Amino acid sequence: MKILNDHKWIWEIVALIRRGPLLPSKSYRPSGRGPLLNRRDRLLAHRNGSKIWAKSALPILIAGLVGLWVQIIGPELRAHSGHEQLTVTQAVKPGGPQAAATPQVTTRKGRGKVSVRPVSVGQVMLRVAKDHVARRVIATVGSVPDLEAMKGADVDMVERALHAAHFELRDAIIRHRFRAFRTYGLRKRPQPGAALRKRVLTKRALTVFLEAFAQRLGVDCDVTGEAGFMPGDVVLVSRPRRRGQLKQFAIVSDRTDPQGISLLITLDPGDKVAREAHSLSRYEVVSHYRLSRADLVHVAASLAMTNPSDSSRLL
Repeated sequence: MKILNDHKWIWEIVALIRRGPLLPSKSYRPSGRGPLLNRRDRLLAHRNGSKIWAKSALPILIAGLVGLWVQIIGPELRAHSGHEQLTVTQAVKPGGPQAAATPQVTTRKGRGKVSVRPVSVGQVMLRVAKDHVARRVIATVGSVPDLEAMKGADVDMVERALHAAHFELRDAIIRHRFRAFRTYGLRKRPQPGAALRKRVLTKRALTVFLEAFAQRLGVDCDVTGEAGFMPGDVVLVSRPRRRGQLKQFAIVSDRTDPQGISLLITLDPGDKVAREAHSLSRYEVVSHYRLSRADLVHVAASLAMTNPSDSSRLL
């Protein structure tokens, strides 16, 4: 009401709308139309005048309301909302892998400063891997494209973890496979299609992709710190089986065994379900990779997956 009292011209517009056009008086004589109009003709002239008035006054009314919003109401609403505290919380989809915790944005009252606490890609991957263990996801030999399935292979756990970080691994491999098809062992460029999307995620394809875009680190378990195995890192390990060696991807856990060696979160077909019980010492570490937000942004930009200006969606 304070806004309306300060601007009396608004009330004048309202009064004009309520009053409307006046009925012609008895002495009304249209120019060049002879004698005075009778009652019926004056009513008809009144209706025609109302139509003309409505056509001329409606644009003025709309322009006045738009000016009121732009000049007065809009700025006051924005100023009022700027003093409220904003908090972005994590969204978890029931029955599926946990979504990435969006960086928490906090605005101080009365100030325009914003402090952002980002979540690393490793933390998201660790959270999703632990969710597989908690849900007892069944380990399979082949890939399962369904992101919410209660079963899957080791490569599916990596894909679901990156999906929670707003990065589509399967699409990235398809694009990189089309561009560098010889690196994937192909003689010609693959044709896109639904069948390709189902079978494109394999251990070999994921290895080629990580070798091209991820940070490659050492495989020595005795190394500590950022150069060693950190929670959320992706490792390719090998263990003996009846015929040859079984290679599989796993995610480094934040827990350790009694000797202080990091545990792995695995989807090993020998264990039937996802487990967080085997240490790095049980396997032969073939490769050790780490992904950061900068790596994902680089991949998305180089493969034209998203507009680089929209890379803030990636963690």
